[in-house]
Amino acid sequence: MISVLIPVYNYDIISLVGELHRQLIELKIEFEIICWDDASKNIFQKSNQKIEIREKVTYRSSKKNLGRNSTRQLLAETAKFDWLLFLDADVLPKSNLFIKTYLKFVEPDYSAVYGGICYDKQNPSSEFALRWTYGSMKEVVKAKTRNKKPYKHTVSANFLIYKPIFLKLNSKIEQS
Repeated sequence: MISVLIPVYNYDIISLVGELHRQLIELKIEFEIICWDDASKNIFQKSNQKIEIREKVTYRSSKKNLGRNSTRQLLAETAKFDWLLFLDADVLPKSNLFIKTYLKFVEPDYSAVYGGICYDKQNPSSEFALRWTYGSMKEVVKAKTRNKKPYKHTVSANFLIYKPIFLKLNSKIEQS
């Protein structure tokens, strides 16, 4: 049915994986969650390995930093299902219906669906302030606006795509 794929670099993914796993189990569908660490610091790798206590969850790690595109390629090649839900490590579902909403698009009429992004209203600590400010101003686009020009507003942090399409398109992007 669906492979949830999360590229990871120096980020704690325990909450994200826990919430996704809960939603997927509740839906009683075939799934897998694969997280691929792109040579994070040991402190993150040791902590994140704990996600494998959950059924259908895999944690893999690269010995050297490959970059986001190459890591996504490895995730897609490893995935056993034809529908790939890519989520960045710093994404948290806004709704308890996050996965269920995506599943509506797992059908032949769609090849890819890009989800939106939103940020907490509360300002983060100073080390994350620049990213939060930029993202809040430039990346947050309502679905109604995104749907008017669907190719103008795509964010790779949250998207569902048919595996053969992803592999074909991603192979044309220069691997970093």
